[in-house]
Amino acid sequence: MSPESNNEIEQKGLSRLVWLKEGVAATLAILIVSATLIFLIPSLTSSPADSTSAQAIFAVLGGWGGVVIGYYFGRIPAEKAADKAEKVADAARTERDKAERETISEIAAGSEKRADYKKQIEELSAALDAATEIIKKKAGNK
Repeated sequence: MSPESNNEIEQKGLSRLVWLKEGVAATLAILIVSATLIFLIPSLTSSPADSTSAQAIFAVLGGWGGVVIGYYFGRIPAEKAADKAEKVADAARTERDKAERETISEIAAGSEKRADYKKQIEELSAALDAATEIIKKKAGNK
């Protein structure tokens, strides 16, 4: 299998897992909110003496209902913040990669220039040696 197909399989598996998680969370939320409403309505319509057990159950379910509401209202801003942070991280990675490529290019260009300078120095040294030999021969002929 190619790496792309492995990645696609992982994404599909992750997508299914997310759907399962969201489905379970939604089901639990619906059950908790429904149970809360079921116990809330009788406690509001009955006399205070009859509603003590319903109120006690509602007190427990009210906390759970608060958790469900908090989860769903808190999750959306958290996901938006996470998406924004991911975008900022991606931009930073892109900038880092660009700077890295530019640095490597500059280093490579510097290496090429050093090689050119070394070659020029070798050529000038050879020309100087040849000129020195010519001067020595002319000085030796006199």
